[in-house]
Amino acid sequence: MKEYLQLFRGSAFSGAMALFKRILLPNLLMNLILAILTGAVVFPLLLAGLGWELSDVLNIQEKMKEMAGSIQPGSNPMDAFGQMFGNINFAFIFLAIIVMILFSGYKNVALYKLNDNEVRNSNSNFLDALKGSISENVFSMIGLSFVVGLLVVVIFLVYMLIVYLLYSMASFIGIIFGFILFFFMAIFIIRFMISSAALVHGNLGVFEAINYSFKNITWKRAGLLFLMGLVVIVITLIVGGVLSLVTNAVGLTGTGVSIPLMITNQILQTIVNSIISAFFFAAVSAIYFRYSEDSDGEEQNIEEHFIS
Repeated sequence: MKEYLQLFRGSAFSGAMALFKRILLPNLLMNLILAILTGAVVFPLLLAGLGWELSDVLNIQEKMKEMAGSIQPGSNPMDAFGQMFGNINFAFIFLAIIVMILFSGYKNVALYKLNDNEVRNSNSNFLDALKGSISENVFSMIGLSFVVGLLVVVIFLVYMLIVYLLYSMASFIGIIFGFILFFFMAIFIIRFMISSAALVHGNLGVFEAINYSFKNITWKRAGLLFLMGLVVIVITLIVGGVLSLVTNAVGLTGTGVSIPLMITNQILQTIVNSIISAFFFAAVSAIYFRYSEDSDGEEQNIEEHFIS
């Protein structure tokens, strides 16, 4: 742990990259396993809930075109939308949503647990992370996601209300201040960024984790993270665009796609998403440990921050 803490506190980016290289392959394997498990459970539930067959999924684009063509001027679009589905069973859909939430909470805990094992014990075994994540932390992670999500919704609604009031006074003022306030809102939300890492790495409660994140991710640090996030988003969009072009070129998407091609497409997307998520989780873990009270056995100058 000493080596990692020295890296995190010397240069958060270098520490995150070192962690990223170690957990990339295990992270990828975990994502593939969890994606297969989630799909194996959720997919049949959604099919049963929507009244669909597998052939309906394979021809989804054709069905969308038929729905769009069936909408006549003056008709109710919901009637055409309803024709896409059979007898909807909301019990199956609700069960699918519950399963997805549970898998999502477990996945987040497992990915942070993988990082935690590597930082503390130099153990990047993904099976140990999967086994060690079966705990009450899964429900805490779900609760944390709900609370933070609720806070984000409230913040956004307040932002929209302020912009609306300013726009009502003068459209020019509303547009200018709306643009400026958007960045303040985004930076404020980033201050909750390491709460999920604090929940797993620091074994904190939901509100303790939120408080930890808000205290350590100051406005200045959040602003720098926002700028770094913009760069990551641009790179992600470029990679996603290239992947989309490749999958279209080789026929992995489109109408009448076979099951093997559909599975291949999903695997490629999972691999790309895993690489991105591995870096994100490594970066968040690095930021958490940078400001944590964990000791590496040597004197550390807590004022020497990469994100100062």
